[in-house]
Amino acid sequence: MDSRNRVIPALSLAIFVAFSVWITWRAKTLEHAGAGGFEAQKLVNKPAPDFALESLSGQRFQLSSFKGNRPVVVSFWASWCAPCRMEMPVLRKFYNANRSRDFEILAVSIDEDRTAAESFAREQNLPFPILLDSSQTAAKAYRVDGIPMLFVVNKNGIVEHYHQGLDPNIESALNFELGISSPTVKATIP
Repeated sequence: MDSRNRVIPALSLAIFVAFSVWITWRAKTLEHAGAGGFEAQKLVNKPAPDFALESLSGQRFQLSSFKGNRPVVVSFWASWCAPCRMEMPVLRKFYNANRSRDFEILAVSIDEDRTAAESFAREQNLPFPILLDSSQTAAKAYRVDGIPMLFVVNKNGIVEHYHQGLDPNIESALNFELGISSPTVKATIP
């Protein structure tokens, strides 16, 4: 085997090892942050930071306009984020199933590229407002250090709940936080 044929596999292995070390380090960083100490947790039971952002449709949404009217689920996400791409269809399903309830979901995209957010929102047929925060002004106010990150703001404008990362029980958590009764499942014993 000539030296060139040995260099390519060695280089590939080095790149794989470097990526593996980086992804493990990143996962451990998020794991330690999740064990306690998220700055966002300090927002719970406090007034929600206000923001005014433009939606993909060009409408301007201000969080404080919902105060006194209804609770709001604020979800920070990006089109390039794999867990976000898994969470958005669940939020769509939850929103569609509970549309008659008195709440709103504001999905705040931190994508730098508007086209990427538009493309994903169209592909997923997202029925709630998609707000653009490319400068991450709202994300900084909410101390977002990882996505997806979801907040529930009650109708008095107080942050009642937050969660970072993909939550496999997101529908149950939203039912609870928004006071929505989920259908009772009756078990049958054969």
